[in-house]
Amino acid sequence: MTTPPQPTPALTDEQLAALCAPLGRPVSSERLPGGLFAAVHAVTLDDGRRVVVKAGTADAARLLTYERGIIGTEAAFLRLVHATPEAPSDLVPQLLHEDRSRTAFPGDAVVMTYVDGVPWSQAAEAAERAGAPLDPATTARVQRAVGGALACLHRARGSLYGYPAPEAGLARTTWPDAFAAMIEAVLDDAVRWGITVPSFAVREAVVRGEHALARVTTPRLVHGDLWAGNVLVDPATLEVTGVIDGERALFGDPLFDLMAADAMGTGGIPAPYLEGYRAAGGTLAEPRTPAAEDEALRLRLYRLYLHLVMHVEQGPRGPAAPEHRAHVTQNLDALVGRLGARPVAV
Repeated sequence: MTTPPQPTPALTDEQLAALCAPLGRPVSSERLPGGLFAAVHAVTLDDGRRVVVKAGTADAARLLTYERGIIGTEAAFLRLVHATPEAPSDLVPQLLHEDRSRTAFPGDAVVMTYVDGVPWSQAAEAAERAGAPLDPATTARVQRAVGGALACLHRARGSLYGYPAPEAGLARTTWPDAFAAMIEAVLDDAVRWGITVPSFAVREAVVRGEHALARVTTPRLVHGDLWAGNVLVDPATLEVTGVIDGERALFGDPLFDLMAADAMGTGGIPAPYLEGYRAAGGTLAEPRTPAAEDEALRLRLYRLYLHLVMHVEQGPRGPAAPEHRAHVTQNLDALVGRLGARPVAV
């Protein structure tokens, strides 16, 4: 097994200056959290504007297959959202500059507008530490807002299904083919990193679900990673102010996004997400119909894919915390088992 890589080093002042040169001169900067495969900095320019610089590694050994080329995917995501009428452009950063020359930094980079707010997950943790955890009504209000933002996001469309970056090689002409390719890529990554996975059972589940996947006939833009850490909120009011980190965007089934909003779950989607989604014009099947049964099957397949990714990414990222690792393993086993039974309505 290859030794897990260290986080991408912070950008130097010289690198930040070069990447921001088309926009202005940096006068201050602050590295933002995260950074296994990307360095992310908030930068103040000499004209007073605040921007975010994200630069990703060019070392494919740090990445799972689907992550290759994702800085370019983020740039494409930002462009498409701002070019699509009624998409949530008020919540999504605007792309200001893309640098794929790899002269200022040995990887691709983007510069985008800074969006005010704190991650929803951070706000929830702060409330917990203060002894006043978010009440269910407040949590439901944020979930409804996220559901509404996703419905607007899904108005954007692509021409192919799957991950758009050419480096990943995971774009296909149908959703069943794209999803099968996504699954195979993660299974291949598991072999590459020496991670044990139930490959036969996973492949069998995908084959059994092909008819349900085939119901998806429009390649809609899917954020792909809209958990609470990628939703920004006003810390005082908890109003949603931003949707960030579109680097894992793909084209496919909107249900994938509703699943990802509750990433660690194994069951249905929390009701407030669905309420907000429908209220903003998002379309879901009527309960207790064949289409709803197919949605339930697709939801389980998407949860299987996401838990498979979380399990296999321990190769390039190193072992997760014991409780997280145990939870992912337990969920993965449960999902493999459940996909052998007749699904129920979402």
